[in-house]
Amino acid sequence: MKERIVLQHVTLVNGEVLDIVIEDGQIVELAAAGSGHGEQVMDCSGMFVSSGWIDLHVHAFPAFDPYGDEIDEIGVKQGVTTIVDAGSCGADRISELVASRVGARTNLLAFLNISRIGLQRVDELSNMAWIDKDQVRQAVHAHKDVIVGLKARISSSVVKESGLEPLHRARELSEETSLPLMVHIGSGPPNIEEIVPLLAERDIITHYLNGKKNNLFDAEGKPLQVLVDAIARGVHLDVGHGTASFSFKAAEAAQSMASV
Repeated sequence: MKERIVLQHVTLVNGEVLDIVIEDGQIVELAAAGSGHGEQVMDCSGMFVSSGWIDLHVHAFPAFDPYGDEIDEIGVKQGVTTIVDAGSCGADRISELVASRVGARTNLLAFLNISRIGLQRVDELSNMAWIDKDQVRQAVHAHKDVIVGLKARISSSVVKESGLEPLHRARELSEETSLPLMVHIGSGPPNIEEIVPLLAERDIITHYLNGKKNNLFDAEGKPLQVLVDAIARGVHLDVGHGTASFSFKAAEAAQSMASV
C-alpha cells in the first residue's frame, strides 16, 4: 500500500499557503491549507516550496582546488536541482567531470573551457597553444548532452600577453559549434570596451557586478554604452557572485539602470 505524505501549510513563491500531498514520490494533490489527508503529516509552516532551482555558475570539479566542490554539496543539498559548471574543465578533463554525474542526485550541465587545461592553473589562456580547436570540437561532440556552452575568462591574470586573441578564438569556436559563450570579466587589460562588442545574442557576461576598475559602469554609476548595446542585442548577464567578483556599488548602479 502506498503511503501518502502531506506537506502541510507550505508557502509557494507567490505567497499562497496550501497542503501538498505526495504519493509514491509524486505530487497527487494540492489541497487547501490544513485539509490534506495522509498517513504522514509534516507541519511546514513558514517553509517555502518551489520548482527545482537552477544555478548557472558553479565549479563542481574538486580536483581543481580551491575552485571545485562535490556536485550534490552545491546542488540538491542547497535546494538546487540543476547546476551548470562554469568552465572548470577543458578538453583534457571534461570526460572526468561528465563521469562524476553518475550517482549524483543533482543534474549537471557544463560550459567547456576553451583552454584544454581548464582551471588546472589560473592563467589558462596565457598560452595560445592550450586552445586546441580540434579538441574543443571533439569534446563538444562527445558530450553534447552535457556541454551547453563555451567558457573564456578574459581578464589580465588569465590571458596575460595573449590579450584579446583568446576571445577571438572563442568567438570562432562558438560559431563553429553553435554554442553560446560565457565570458568572465575582471581586471584589464583587455579593456572592457574592447571585450563586450565581441559578444553576441545568447552569450553571457559573468561577474558583471564586479567592482574592479575595468567594470561596466562609469564613475557616476551609469552603465557604459557597450553594456546597454549588449543587452539590446540579447547578451545575458550573470552575477557569478564571489568574494572578488561582486560590488554592492555596482549592484546599486545596476538596480538604478533596471528601474529606468
